[in-house]
Amino acid sequence: MQIRFEYRSVSEWPSHAWLARLMAGDGRIRIWHGTGVQVRDDWYCEAVWDGAFGAGGFDVTDIVAGSGARRRGEVVTFVSSGSTVDRLQYLHRNDAIFVSNSLVCLLSQTGLGASVAYPHYLRDFNSIVKGIRDCTSMLPLGDGTPVQLVYFDNLQWDGAALRRIGKPCADRSFAKFDQYHGFLNRSLERLAENMADPGRSLRYSMLGTLSTGYDSATVTALARPFGLQEVLCFERGNDRDIGTRIAHYFGVTPIPVNVHAWRTLPLPEVPFIAGDAFGEEVHYSAAADRLHGRLLLTGYHGDKVWDRDTPSPYLTPDIKRGDISGLALTEFRLRAGFINCPVPFWSARNIEDINGISRSDAMSRWDVGGDYSRPICRRIVESIGVPREAFGVAKSFASQWISLAELDISAGSRQDFSAFLRSHRRTFLGRGRIPPGMFEGLDRALMEAAYAVGGALVKMPGFYRMGFNDWPVARALAGLRFPNPPHAPLVIGPKRYMFAWAMSRAVCQYSRIVDPL
Repeated sequence: MQIRFEYRSVSEWPSHAWLARLMAGDGRIRIWHGTGVQVRDDWYCEAVWDGAFGAGGFDVTDIVAGSGARRRGEVVTFVSSGSTVDRLQYLHRNDAIFVSNSLVCLLSQTGLGASVAYPHYLRDFNSIVKGIRDCTSMLPLGDGTPVQLVYFDNLQWDGAALRRIGKPCADRSFAKFDQYHGFLNRSLERLAENMADPGRSLRYSMLGTLSTGYDSATVTALARPFGLQEVLCFERGNDRDIGTRIAHYFGVTPIPVNVHAWRTLPLPEVPFIAGDAFGEEVHYSAAADRLHGRLLLTGYHGDKVWDRDTPSPYLTPDIKRGDISGLALTEFRLRAGFINCPVPFWSARNIEDINGISRSDAMSRWDVGGDYSRPICRRIVESIGVPREAFGVAKSFASQWISLAELDISAGSRQDFSAFLRSHRRTFLGRGRIPPGMFEGLDRALMEAAYAVGGALVKMPGFYRMGFNDWPVARALAGLRFPNPPHAPLVIGPKRYMFAWAMSRAVCQYSRIVDPL
């Protein structure tokens, strides 16, 4: 059986979204896609990778950002991003299998929706911190249909069955800083050539982020020689963590973005909550006009790959994370028209080697001690002339989970979310549950009490030393007091159900395709 792609461009869709329909015994794979997806006879993608664009080899590398599919002979490989800030998803519907780079697209076109009364989407999405082998890979939908999530790995279709396969892994090992640094430079050089290839209908240009923390500064220092000229700098009033103060050291132009500007936009949280149920990257919505056609170079996962004192459980090829930061962009980026490229994920399966470099005697000159030392980062950034005291002094955070007590959603979203909950009260009552939002004062009081208890716990002498943070409830309460904690915090009340609300609003981005599914 000869497999072939049949394309249909849907101009009304988010530019980088795509949906594929597979049917056993049918050689046709039908693909619907936005205008930013590159299509060829044997492959399609919204991706950049470390190889020649015209060869379409994004299926044979792990240095890839974005997604797509590649046919070789009678086998098709659906390629996920080489990170866990994006994913593929698929489900079975009638006699077909549907695969997409967007959960919103997938549900909108199959007529399905999230389960309104299911309270554990927060927990399920957060499980990716456990790594690509131990995370939750199946989400329940409203009618009981399971949707499968695929992080980092690829999917392979042989015309009869779809199976998950590991992403190709280059035979890399790093014993010295120069080896690792050279690998990062070569990868950036190849990506720069790929994203600007004249054969593209949409060519990308680099855009970075910059703060006074380690990770964004390191990515900026690495990428500047390969074409990075502008960086987003998220500003928070009097906060000391302002990248605009140090941009001149890197020779880049800062683009200031108020980290609270998203609150003036209509339903700004929707695409971010639809991405991972937490929506922590919502502040990017205020920079949407700067993101189209960009390769956004980010530092997600640098806290584990580049830290000197990364705990041993994280030194595994399974890509265990400290938090899920970056994942909330997975739906928003398709609409805004950019690709999220987190550089620390490159060769993250070799994290043990990379950590060995950080701890080596040869790196002691760049080890500042304390609990916030990233010698690889410091060596890279200081080597271009940035003063030691200008960055990497204290940990900094630009994003926060909007599911937590201290950070509310915008006024318009709050009203719309409340109306959504009221319209589904019978759903909760039918399951023997008190509809959320009926006792808003009580919900608010309970969440504020949990937040106060969490604060007391993290300040309690011996809380970590004595192992109290290993108790699930205590750990969840303590997590309320940290931006992007490594464990899902305790969320009480209506906010547990924001994912279903966000999905119900986000599907409006996708007009139903005319062709019968």
